Amino acid sequence: HGKWHCSETLSSLSKKLDNRFFRCHRSFIINIEKIERIVPIADRLYEISFYDYPSRVTMGRGQYEKLCRMIINQP
Repeated sequence: HGKWHCSETLSSLSKKLDNRFFRCHRSFIINIEKIERIVPIADRLYEISFYDYPSRVTMGRGQYEKLCRMIINQP
């Protein structure tokens, strides 16, 4: 767990990953199984915190809505 650095674009990488991963921001792909909490921090902006990982990431309302639909459709 943690940060991964690679020379591949996030767009290309996100197409290869399974549905446990979500592109929440143009700079981040997250593992949805590691989400601890999602908190609104401003109008149309959310902060995601993770189990066992101290860093947090942000996402906009559009991605928040996509993530919610994705989580609801998980088996």
